[in-house]
Amino acid sequence: MIMIISFILATAIINFILGFLALSRGKAKINFYFLILSFLLGCWNLSIVFRTIYGYFIFERIIYIFINFIPPFVFLFFNALLKLEKNKFILFNLYSSTLFMLINLIIILLSFLNINFYNLFNLYSFRLYFFIYVFLYLISIFVFILITRNKIKFKQEKTKLTYIIIAFLIIFIGGTLDFTGGLGLHKLWYSGNVANVLYAIILFYAIFKYRLFNADFIFKNFLIYTSVAVILSCVYLLITILFNYNKKLMYANFLLVTLLIVYFSRFLLKLGYLFVEKFGSKSATEKIKEEFEKIKTSNSNETEKINMILALIKKNMEMFVAIYLKQDIFYTKKWCTDSEKFAPYVIEPAEIKEKIILKYDTKDKTKIINNFNCDIIINLSTVNCLLVGVKQTSDISFLEEEINLLLEISETLSFYINTYFLYQKLVEAENNKRTDIMASQISHEIKNPLAALWGAAQLINGKDNQEKENIMIIREEIQRLLKILDDWQAFSKETKLNINSFSLFTLISEVIKIIKKQNDKINMEFIYDKDVIINADEDKIKQVLINILKNALDATEERKEPVISIKLETKQKYAQICVKDNGCGIAQANLEKLTTPFFTTKQKGSGLGLAISKKIISAHKGFLFINSDGKSFTEVTITLPIE
Repeated sequence: MIMIISFILATAIINFILGFLALSRGKAKINFYFLILSFLLGCWNLSIVFRTIYGYFIFERIIYIFINFIPPFVFLFFNALLKLEKNKFILFNLYSSTLFMLINLIIILLSFLNINFYNLFNLYSFRLYFFIYVFLYLISIFVFILITRNKIKFKQEKTKLTYIIIAFLIIFIGGTLDFTGGLGLHKLWYSGNVANVLYAIILFYAIFKYRLFNADFIFKNFLIYTSVAVILSCVYLLITILFNYNKKLMYANFLLVTLLIVYFSRFLLKLGYLFVEKFGSKSATEKIKEEFEKIKTSNSNETEKINMILALIKKNMEMFVAIYLKQDIFYTKKWCTDSEKFAPYVIEPAEIKEKIILKYDTKDKTKIINNFNCDIIINLSTVNCLLVGVKQTSDISFLEEEINLLLEISETLSFYINTYFLYQKLVEAENNKRTDIMASQISHEIKNPLAALWGAAQLINGKDNQEKENIMIIREEIQRLLKILDDWQAFSKETKLNINSFSLFTLISEVIKIIKKQNDKINMEFIYDKDVIINADEDKIKQVLINILKNALDATEERKEPVISIKLETKQKYAQICVKDNGCGIAQANLEKLTTPFFTTKQKGSGLGLAISKKIISAHKGFLFINSDGKSFTEVTITLPIE
């Protein structure tokens, strides 16, 4: 008997723990209803323990009171789970089960006060009616849930719902066996308690395997809620010990304490929430929502807000995130939390129409997920961008509330990105306007005196070696200034293309010979599968390649074994040229600025080489991508349309 009592008591504690876990996830309706259901099951088990130990018939009626509340709260729980507030079937069953619950409650409570109602409660027909009441309503909800299960949007949520259905079905079967045993149909005692343990095992498995509830911050809150439960249990136990000599007085105190708890429940609930908020931890989604609101109201610019939001997601959702910008079949990395976790660009010819793609919830979109090497993709369609996430943990699942929060955040990100691009267009237009004015007016005024200086410098020979060296420096610097002015004028003018058909293999081979003359010690690798013929301006493409290879040459100056590799291949409808060096790399903070006019990291650079190169490639309706780890390599990729 002691073993049975211990077993039932352990089952009660497990139910209370499950309730605490639900509440620790958040204050949503679904968590609150699951908490109540868990407490009803726990109190049912405790009442059986008291009835077994003390043999008081009063606990028989208390058991019925707790079971009486189960059907309406099962409806409320699944109603909140499936979000079926306006479903007529659910509403009808909810209201009718609540009505029967109130009638049953009145009869059971009156049985404490009136002998006629006491006799009514003991009738076999009443017990049978009560069993039918519980059985029919629970069967109806299970059948309805099985039919409407397909309304759950995500596969992960369907899996979690399946575990919930199985768990509730097991305890329903166990409870049915308990009831029918009470009606004298068999002698399978304590079936409900055994079923309750299986129910708890299944739910615990779902909690930690499929994140039915957030388990990462459970234990802090669990201690808080458990302490409250222990205090209340101690109060009831103290009443039992103090008034054991007088049963009526003990019952009266039980009833008084229960009524006081019910009467002050709203105050106690608020007090509990304040206690939890002060000493307990919040869920990841709650933390993100709070910080997200602060970011939205901050005075930071759009770029700063975008980076702050990405950092917030990374910290609280344990996920690396990036935003990719769509450019034809290319998606280029624009913002990210960890550069090394994401490719600088991804080629994706398929049109992405879905609002969200999850790794574990897709079959036909597996290729897209694998292409980005991620766990989740959210389509920011209004700004032609994708929000891409890679989980830091082995658990790649997402709670539905996390998905909804990410969708909400994506709307705000779309607004900030759109504002950013509009601002960038205005800045670019203003800069181009200023550059045009400066190039047409100032360069003309500077170029003429420089030409005169160059002519004079050519006439001076120098008397000794020192003078000759100084004259050489003057000539080199004049040449450098003249080149900067030529670049400046070239950048300010509209790029005019002289289109002709030519071989990229031949062009790259020529450029390699030119670069080799400047440094014959450099190891240059040229990798290609086949020659590619394109229609473009050969001279302009040659200018771009020379500029990029010169930059690679400069980057590898300090390397003992400098290597530059050039790879030619085709990607869909584009020819692709990749130039990679083993030089010092480029800092992540400077990558985006490299194609900005007049930005340079070289002591004698004009800051126009890559800006002009990008302008030429863009004029060909191609793309230029730059990637670097900031310490051991830089890779520049040029894509040009084949036709």
